[in-house]
Amino acid sequence: MLFIELVVWGMLAHSSNLRSPSFQSTTSSYESLFPHPTGQNGLEEYARASDALKGYEFGVYQSWLPPEKRPTPEQLRQEEAEDKKLLDEFIASKKGAGVANVDPQVASGLGLDDRPDRVRAALEAHANQLSFLQVKQEEITRFHDVLDLVAQGNLKPFYWPNDRARDFVFAVNLKTIAKLSIDAAFVEFASGHSRRAVDILCETLKMSHRYDSGNLICELVATAVRAIVCSSLNEHLDALSYSDTSEIANLAGALLDDKSVLLGMVDGEHQQATIGMSEIMRDLSAHANDASDPLGSAFAKLSSADQAIWENRIVKSIEQSFEEVRIKIAADEATWLDNLVPDMDPSPKDDEPDKPLRTLEDLAKVLDSAGTSFKGQSFWQSLLINRTQLRLLRLHMRIIRFRWENDRLPTTIDEMKLPHEETEDPLSHKPFKYVVSKDKYTLSSLGNARTGEVLLKYRHPKTLDSTDSGNP
Repeated sequence: MLFIELVVWGMLAHSSNLRSPSFQSTTSSYESLFPHPTGQNGLEEYARASDALKGYEFGVYQSWLPPEKRPTPEQLRQEEAEDKKLLDEFIASKKGAGVANVDPQVASGLGLDDRPDRVRAALEAHANQLSFLQVKQEEITRFHDVLDLVAQGNLKPFYWPNDRARDFVFAVNLKTIAKLSIDAAFVEFASGHSRRAVDILCETLKMSHRYDSGNLICELVATAVRAIVCSSLNEHLDALSYSDTSEIANLAGALLDDKSVLLGMVDGEHQQATIGMSEIMRDLSAHANDASDPLGSAFAKLSSADQAIWENRIVKSIEQSFEEVRIKIAADEATWLDNLVPDMDPSPKDDEPDKPLRTLEDLAKVLDSAGTSFKGQSFWQSLLINRTQLRLLRLHMRIIRFRWENDRLPTTIDEMKLPHEETEDPLSHKPFKYVVSKDKYTLSSLGNARTGEVLLKYRHPKTLDSTDSGNP
């Protein structure tokens, strides 16, 4: 599963104890996206929460690591590779929507942090005198208002006020909110307050689920947020109370049942493709008399009727492509990996400049490719893995609840007498794997040849070019 690491704190040289952020966003998501806020949209609260975590101070608190947990050079290289891959995919998607040139720095919304080094160094020195728990406690004391904003946003209606609300840098900052939430949960678990910890993590899951409905990039970021939360819960399964299991299981089930956000994501991509199409058509008309523009000249040579036929053909092709995706989402998950094409490399090659479009047929092929990301294996596999993690999360809760009720673990999954949809795995087409050893157990999906075995904290097979999606 593609795991997104776009807050590029791992891309700079590290101090002895800290992973310092190399870049910080200098823009306000809230002010930029909501010049006239209504107070009635949960997205406004998420944007305010995102803004609160953009400064260097959160980076110092959140990224402090004890020696045994510091990333290895190889892990840092993998993070950098994933950062570049996501930016490449974003730039490629914008080009497919008709945006000719996208600066990677602008695309990511990241700018140089101009905070004086001595101020950061003083805070780092202070943090280095504390224990790991003390650093996290201080972090949560400083930023607890962010978590309140997320909870408040979840109580409000949610909608996209405009296409800019799917802004890339805002999507990235959702992941920093998730990192804050798992730190807050860690502090609450350490204090014996499991209900508070569970509430925080569940609110983060609700936020990520809503953000799914933006577009493909938003869905990928939301997927990463859920992986972070699942990883945190995996670390604290033994600390969950009887009532905690019901809250988590019910939420996991509700998120799995609600496919409307996935359809919203497809609608967002469809809308962007349509906008790109319209911009290209306007550009063709504007250059109709430009002899140096072969596309404009070719379009001008068509009769008005032929121009309309050509445009309608492209519109119908785009509509058909996205309708096929909607039909697949509505179908049984066990069929999602059927009839897919091999993935194409979306990354632009530095030594292979874009080939110029010289004929209307060239342009038609580009426009016809709208929705290509949904036809490859990676998107559907990433989606299935994430939903498998939610299923595993729900099943973990059933097992822990059974243990509280019976003072022992179930011998088999069947002993819990759960509905068929909770015990069968659409990813592997087999029951989930459950192994008991005395007072311990393991639970997993058998996955498939590409994913390997899937756990609540998922790690890609080493044969795939990816890193641990559950590693926050």
